[in-house]
Amino acid sequence: MTIPFFSIPQPIANISQRARASLRQFFRQDTNGAMAVEFALIGPVFVGCLGFVGMAGYMFLASATLEQGVREAGRHIRVGKVATAGTTRDQFKDKICSYVSLSDEYCVANLVIDVDSAPTIEDLQTAPPYKDGKLDGSTSTYDPGDSSDYVMVKAYLSLGTLSDLFGLMGATNTNTYTVSSATVFRSEPF
Repeated sequence: MTIPFFSIPQPIANISQRARASLRQFFRQDTNGAMAVEFALIGPVFVGCLGFVGMAGYMFLASATLEQGVREAGRHIRVGKVATAGTTRDQFKDKICSYVSLSDEYCVANLVIDVDSAPTIEDLQTAPPYKDGKLDGSTSTYDPGDSSDYVMVKAYLSLGTLSDLFGLMGATNTNTYTVSSATVFRSEPF
């Protein structure tokens, strides 16, 4: 049996005229616009929820990659690579930004690092570099320390938000959300 190329499939060909008419009527049944009104009420809420989930995922990804960057860059201080190579603040910031899942330009422009070292752990400065409720890089320090010093590496990255709701979760007075990461360790004798 040969089937022409544009033939009606067998199960559909067996549907009676009455069944086809009722099927057409089913799809043309609602003419008062209730479905359009329901979509107009529910659609924006649904799209807003999708945006909220996407933004939360973006912030968690930025936070996790910042944590990895701080941990890996801190390892270079711990083993003495930063002290022996004379790594500058900008080079250290670039090292952290190489792990962050944002563009390098955005990360370098918005990342504030604070590296403090001391011979005892009690002497480390723990206050975040804020001035008038805003993240301020001019108040941060960069002192990777010497051999066997205690070192605290802190990094703060301001993320722009799509909604004021996310800005309310941050600690700043601006419409930004700040992710932060910190690690404390004792440098190896080098």
